[in-house]
Amino acid sequence: MSKNAPVTFSAPTIGPKVYITKGPSGWPETFNRSLADRQLAEFAQAVDLDELIETFVLQRSLSDEPTTWAHVTHFLARTLSVPVHAIPDAVGVAFWAKTILARQAHEAN
Repeated sequence: MSKNAPVTFSAPTIGPKVYITKGPSGWPETFNRSLADRQLAEFAQAVDLDELIETFVLQRSLSDEPTTWAHVTHFLARTLSVPVHAIPDAVGVAFWAKTILARQAHEAN
């Protein structure tokens, strides 16, 4: 992979202890769920995490196109006023997983 190739991940599969996603190499990558969730909470500490998740879910519900890694990272960067490249992979994966869970909860109701 080239040094300048963009980092992307696929939508995570959510397990009881891990998030599994296809990483930049094309191979599956595993993130410890409790550690990634903790990193997300610390990274987004300036905002209410539940509101952040709900805002993203509502924003994405207005679009017909599938959510991508770019949607996740650009939303976090814009909302938290940080550069996109400053978002740790585990934070992006955990946030995406939490938005998937929130969307599933909405659909179940």
